[in-house]
Amino acid sequence: VNRKLGLSLGGQVELRLSDLFFFQPELRYSQKGYSMELNGITLDARVGYLELPLLLKLKAPSGPSTKAYFLVGPNFGIKVGSSGSITINNTTTQADLNVKSTDIAFDLGAGIEIPFSSDTSGFIGARYSLGLTNVTQDNTDWKSQVIQAQLGIHFLP
Repeated sequence: VNRKLGLSLGGQVELRLSDLFFFQPELRYSQKGYSMELNGITLDARVGYLELPLLLKLKAPSGPSTKAYFLVGPNFGIKVGSSGSITINNTTTQADLNVKSTDIAFDLGAGIEIPFSSDTSGFIGARYSLGLTNVTQDNTDWKSQVIQAQLGIHFLP
């Protein structure tokens, strides 16, 4: 099974719980997919989700102005679209994916925030999302696993 590169785009809010801890709910669109080959048959699949990660964020000063952060928490996804294809002997046909309408995962991540001004900062991060529920409607044991590289801007109030 080969993972496919996908888009993840969205927004987040950061709510202070203490000097070190923050609650970070997010809303984003995420593409997940894979390609698999077996006995000359290739299956390509891509599923789009509207996701709601609810994350606990720990920030620690790591330099004169930069801050390292760590994230952990559940991620709830609702399927908003899917596409699939099967290729046999160089002939490709569209395929219906037998994918559930929801996906629940556990997210773990880390990154660095870099202030640009008093009300704007950038961030660079990485995140791993481990599926907790089976995403197929049959008895096949398929759970999502996603590695994300993140780059973004925070606008502070």
